[in-house]
Amino acid sequence: MLFQILDIERILQVFIVQGLIMIFFLYISYLIVKRGKKRLNIIFSIAYLCIALGLLINIIYAIVLYEPITTVLAYVTHYFLAIGPVFLLLFNLIVLKSEKIVSKPIQNIMILVYGIIFTSIFFFIPFNGITINSLTNWRSVWTLEFYIYFLTIITLLTTIPNFYSSFRVYFSFENPELEKKWRFFLIGLVGLYSYMYGAFTANYINIPTFRLVMGILGLSIAVFLYLMYYGVGRQLEEEA
Repeated sequence: MLFQILDIERILQVFIVQGLIMIFFLYISYLIVKRGKKRLNIIFSIAYLCIALGLLINIIYAIVLYEPITTVLAYVTHYFLAIGPVFLLLFNLIVLKSEKIVSKPIQNIMILVYGIIFTSIFFFIPFNGITINSLTNWRSVWTLEFYIYFLTIITLLTTIPNFYSSFRVYFSFENPELEKKWRFFLIGLVGLYSYMYGAFTANYINIPTFRLVMGILGLSIAVFLYLMYYGVGRQLEEEA
């Protein structure tokens, strides 16, 4: 297996920016579970863990020069980045409806269905949606069909449901302090999805300057996801 010598830009984006974000996400995931090992905490923690795993795999395939492996790892990376928000949705539904209504069987069915759908996106539909080889300078480049299909599925299955359920939770609060805290969660959610859509768009348009900008802006994800963690602290404490 061959490995590439990375340029300064690649080192900054992948190892420094994404590496620091990955470590931060793992730390937040640990803090969430440390509050208590109830189901709500574990589900919220997995959302952070999925994104951290996606970034870790991205770091690994960034140095590999063997197209079959880098292509598979690119799909796996985006799979974890896409599946993370599913656990945010489960978290919202439990806060909104309670663990009794959103039972473990319902939770497991949701995870299974989402997993199958996202697997079909990355491995079957459409064929050769992601290209990563020497011609793309070993960066993921998406076809228009894959870009549209992927964003459509993400929008319908996680973006809209997450924002809808989050605002439902917000308007259900009667305590001003809880409303204030949850606003931080909403700000973090907006920031998370804004960056995700920007990063996915960078994979499609494949403009080096835009990729660099999105790479630097990636540091803001740490801020946004910390706001989400901060905003739901009371809920985690109550369930702990």
